Amino acid sequence: MASPLIAGFVAMTATFLAYSLTARARHESVAGTFRFGQIVSASLVSLAHGTTTPRRPWASSRSR
Repeated sequence: MASPLIAGFVAMTATFLAYSLTARARHESVAGTFRFGQIVSASLVSLAHGTTTPRRPWASSRSR
């Protein structure tokens, strides 16, 4: 019951921290940093998705 509230609070705090840390920075450096972060996080999500897929041996997947 409390988990959505906790998740909302954590997300709000993270958003506030990201905004306050980047409010006075140059746009180019912030854009590059966020772009790099998006690439890294997308790569990690892709890796996590791929590691949950069970592997079947080649012999069991071939039809005889």
